[in-house]
Amino acid sequence: MKDEVKCLLIFAAIGVALLVVDRYYRVTLFFQRERFQNPSSMIQRCGVDFPGCPHGLECMNGFCLSKEVPIMHETLVLPVVP
Repeated sequence: MKDEVKCLLIFAAIGVALLVVDRYYRVTLFFQRERFQNPSSMIQRCGVDFPGCPHGLECMNGFCLSKEVPIMHETLVLPVVP
C-alpha cells in the first residue's frame, strides 16, 4: 500500500514538473515571440492619453500598425467545393 502511494506521489510530482516546463518553454516563449510580454519589441500603443503614431503607421484598436494590407498566402491547397 505504501509503495502504491509513493509511486502515485512520484507521478504527480513528475506531472507538475512537466506542466511548469511546458508553461516556460511553450506558453511564455510564445507570448514573448508574439510581442505580448517582451518590452523591447512591444507594439506602440496609441489612442486617448497615448502619443500619436509615427509616420507610416496608424492607430488600429489601440496599437500603431502599418497601413499596408498584408498579402495572404494560401497554405491549404485542398479544393473548396460548395
